[in-house]
Amino acid sequence: MIKINEIKNRDSKNIVIEFNGNKEELRKFENFLEEKNIFLFNKNEGITAIFKYSELKQLVEILKMENRFEFENGIEKLEEILQENRLIWKGNSFEFDLTTESVIYSILNITPDSFYDGGRNSSVNKVLKRIEEDIRNGAKIFEFGGKSSKPNFDDISAEEEWNRIEKYIEAVKKEFPDIVLALDSDTEEVIEKGLDTGIDIINDFNGFTSEGKLKLVEKYKPSLVVMNNGRFDEIPNLKNYLENYFDKRVKAILETGIEREKISIDPGVGYSSNNSMNTPEDMERIKSVKYLRNMRLPIMIAISRKSFNEKIFGLSLEERLMGTLIFESLMVQDGGRILRVHDVKETRDILNMLEVYNKI
Repeated sequence: MIKINEIKNRDSKNIVIEFNGNKEELRKFENFLEEKNIFLFNKNEGITAIFKYSELKQLVEILKMENRFEFENGIEKLEEILQENRLIWKGNSFEFDLTTESVIYSILNITPDSFYDGGRNSSVNKVLKRIEEDIRNGAKIFEFGGKSSKPNFDDISAEEEWNRIEKYIEAVKKEFPDIVLALDSDTEEVIEKGLDTGIDIINDFNGFTSEGKLKLVEKYKPSLVVMNNGRFDEIPNLKNYLENYFDKRVKAILETGIEREKISIDPGVGYSSNNSMNTPEDMERIKSVKYLRNMRLPIMIAISRKSFNEKIFGLSLEERLMGTLIFESLMVQDGGRILRVHDVKETRDILNMLEVYNKI
């Protein structure tokens, strides 16, 4: 009889399990795992195996079908471990299992000075047609923004910001009543009005640092994208800075009574220190997914057509799609799961390619 014990580790990309028991039974089980190409090693009197989530899920299905081994605490223990290692992002009207799959989050900027799509969504009919097309291409979430947050953006009043997006939200909810809608805003009055109209997700590039925003979170319990804005900070060590920042923000947000599964985080590519001119830091933020994933929260990939493509690689605004897709792919492989994008079809295509690659 084989005993199962999960060994907790900081790297959320892998699941480490120790198997103990009768030597002869363990030898047979070790051979079985080796046949499945599972990485393992002998330790003391047992076997330690390292699984990707998909590998463990497949193994459980095989063990249940073949019934070749007897476990002291049952195959149910492995199913319990799988359940504990799921990555869920949910809201009041949606739930996404992001353990092994990503979700596409389409950007709908209703602002004339957006860095990329300013003016593209200039009428309600254009927006409705675009949403219909993006749904066909795999988008699950649609985000409205009424104010640009590009470097050196011009701030506007809460009234103007809300007036830009109000009619669009009403029209979209009427045409697509089951759609998941997000709002990109750092303005308390606009956030509250959005929540009153049924917005599901609030994306705040300042990370819900004000008491007013936390009170709104407590009242409405929406899903959240908690971003880091480092434009005005001194950051000698980005890893320590981001880990401390998100640890503090998540703790403060959880104190409102919101469920942890409603929180996602965004490392803030394009919001680097020195007013976003520090392009090496943008690359460090792209690579930060490797350690931020250990917080076991969904990570947003929000790099679509951003200016690091031009500053580092000399790509014009029209040429930035290639760089966007390459670095989005790397961030997905590192554990990012929510892709906030302008180019939905191309993103869906690259995710399909990654899915095939990762299955082999």
